[in-house]
Amino acid sequence: MHRLYTTGLSAAALTLATTAIYAEEQREVIVSEVEIVGTEHIDADLIRLQLRTTKGLPFNLEHLREDERAITKMDQFVFLETRHEILPGNKIKIIIHVKELPYVGSITYKGVGYWDRSDLPRKIKTREGGYLNPFMIEADRRALVEHFRKERFAKAKIEVTQVIDSLTGFVDVTFNIDLGKKVKVDQVHYNGLPEGVYEYFINQRIINKPSKVFGPSAFQKQMLRWDRRTIANYIRDRGYLNASVAPITVDFYDGLRGSDPRRRHGPSVVPDNILNNRVVLTVDVEAGERFYLGSVSFVGNTLATEAELLEAFDMNIGDVFDNKEITAGIKEAQLIIRNQGYPRSVIRRDMRVELADPEKGIDKNLVHLTLHVVEGKQYNIGRVDIDGNRVTKDAVIRRALRSYPGDLYNEDKMQESIRQLKKVGLFNIAPPNPLRIDKFYDPTRPDEVDLRVRLEEIGTGEIRANAAFSSVENFIFQLSYAERNFDLLGLFKGRPRGGGQTLRSSVAFSEQQSNFNLSWSNPHVFDSPYSLSTFVTKADTSLSSNDWDEDRIDTGITFGRRFFDNDLLLSVGYAYSNREISDVDADAPNDAIASDGDTFELNSIIFRQRLSKLDFPMQPNRGWKVDARETLTGGFLSASDEYWELSINADAFFPVAHSPLGGTTRIHVGQENRWLRALDDDDSIPFYSRYSGGGPAPRHRGYDSGDLGPRETNINGFETRVKGTTYWQSTVELIHPLQGVQMGLQGILFYDLGYVWAEDESMDLSDLRSAAGFGIRFPMQFPIALDFAWRLDDKDDEDRSQFHFSIGGIF
Repeated sequence: MHRLYTTGLSAAALTLATTAIYAEEQREVIVSEVEIVGTEHIDADLIRLQLRTTKGLPFNLEHLREDERAITKMDQFVFLETRHEILPGNKIKIIIHVKELPYVGSITYKGVGYWDRSDLPRKIKTREGGYLNPFMIEADRRALVEHFRKERFAKAKIEVTQVIDSLTGFVDVTFNIDLGKKVKVDQVHYNGLPEGVYEYFINQRIINKPSKVFGPSAFQKQMLRWDRRTIANYIRDRGYLNASVAPITVDFYDGLRGSDPRRRHGPSVVPDNILNNRVVLTVDVEAGERFYLGSVSFVGNTLATEAELLEAFDMNIGDVFDNKEITAGIKEAQLIIRNQGYPRSVIRRDMRVELADPEKGIDKNLVHLTLHVVEGKQYNIGRVDIDGNRVTKDAVIRRALRSYPGDLYNEDKMQESIRQLKKVGLFNIAPPNPLRIDKFYDPTRPDEVDLRVRLEEIGTGEIRANAAFSSVENFIFQLSYAERNFDLLGLFKGRPRGGGQTLRSSVAFSEQQSNFNLSWSNPHVFDSPYSLSTFVTKADTSLSSNDWDEDRIDTGITFGRRFFDNDLLLSVGYAYSNREISDVDADAPNDAIASDGDTFELNSIIFRQRLSKLDFPMQPNRGWKVDARETLTGGFLSASDEYWELSINADAFFPVAHSPLGGTTRIHVGQENRWLRALDDDDSIPFYSRYSGGGPAPRHRGYDSGDLGPRETNINGFETRVKGTTYWQSTVELIHPLQGVQMGLQGILFYDLGYVWAEDESMDLSDLRSAAGFGIRFPMQFPIALDFAWRLDDKDDEDRSQFHFSIGGIF
């Protein structure tokens, strides 16, 4: 009997052994037994189930190699070695030695606070109660280091210690974290930037960016090379085709706080090499000469004339050779062909450079473009599939699509489908999984292209209990439920979600009010363009913005229809309101004092027109909307008071810069005007319907709630807020995603301008009051808004600053 032992590279040793013994006989070796050595708590058969080397089968060296890898992948053992015994009768015995991995008893993180460590368990794969794999522990350590370095701790270090519990044998794992110094980017200096290239727009595109408003960003050394390429490409896209950027220079400084003696009357950073917690980056640019667009010609086009393509290209000879604009022009020309059913059509560019030569009358460096059109084959749409809607019904998605099976392929209709799906507001539009439509070509159907709608649903349901302090109402308790993907008919079938409807309900209590709200709306009744909504509200209020208590019941119903691809909504509604006035303050308006204890019933007809071109209803980045509403109270309906109201609200969003993480810095401009007028010239507008200004956004943030507006002395000799019948509110905001993502923490700078005129006053723009400030918007899952405002035209008897705290959505 031959007996050989192999360790380490056992497969190689087995190769030599079996070759030496059986080379002459060329006989097949049979596995007589597979013995597992080293198992204590785990049945050896669990290992044998993973093996291809099996008793009674011929020995195969490749199978043995695979078996060794399979044992390692079980994550329950450390594979140690393979031994074997060669037995008489052309047989071999395989002996596999393993060592069971211990269990993880606990995982702790030392060196960081609660908020820093609360998210760490999701960053690692090792779990309490699982097996302790040394390779996985090392991978987890590296993952945590990478995590903290992305969180602006560029010098983070982590060591792992393991302690075995003598009683249980479990291992307690500790990640000892040394975050080092926070390193942030304080300044970025550019040398050699050419004409038409500005630091601000470059800084919006790089990772290591300075920020004078929202504080320095994290320094990420590993992204310097990426930033360098980004800067070079941006400059080249501005016509400097030969631009180059030298490696970015990094200088470490000490960032000084206000209390640091070195900060007195000096700079915010100094090169003392004590803290080294700030960096100053220097970018040296060699731009070279600028190039301009020369002639443009299309070749290979048969579906559109060259004149049609040039019109879509929309650039002229002598324009700066802006690569971004040229790419956009080529895309527009390409759409003319793709919209005729040619989804695979492409346009390839050839460039010919002609340098400036005054002797030939050429005073600029020109780039002549020859655009080769490859039209490809015409396709009809085959299948339209939907992927990713776990909750939302297919019908909700398909009613937003504009591309249908059997239609000739049209690129514009596919893009319009994406726009309509974004307007639904139920799907993610930000990286890494934004809403998109992919094309597939099935070789068995050569004349058809399939479309697959790929989407990721965002959270639409919300149950919230809030207990907070508001600058308006002091202590507040609120319990609310909201579902933006509700299904009323599905509720009776046990499937209350997925219909694209909205259900909201809430109860709230504070020192000044208690209320109950319930509303439901369906934007597409039975998948039609018709909408239906209804609401009911019960409120008992004594708000500081009013000078009386009001017990109020409101209810109503609205029918509408959508036009122009759902951009225009026309609706008509009916509303009923019952108001009981009590406990009128001595400083209330005269008509309120005279109505103490009275009850008012109002019946109203409401007409509404809303035209929206916003790209996303929840947090829009671009586009505009105009909302007009006309309300008739009384008239042919019974009402305690008769009047009409006109309100116009407009908003526009303009993107300024985009973060690599998907967030968008944008400007928001808003304008709201409202008018109240009595139906009979001899009547006046009742006190409970008049306007007041001031309060949290979207109202005038320079004033407390109800404080902006006309005042007079009432019959009791007190100054009273009489409120008004003409309302003006203008807003300009700069919104910046502080975390880089669209749905995260956002900072804003704002400017508010507004006033409220009394019933007997004419609108005078010189009365408008202004305020400016900054604020914070927390993520949508935690919708809290903080605003700090300073009046720019305050009077002697007014507080110059205002602080507003509110819970709930702002836009």
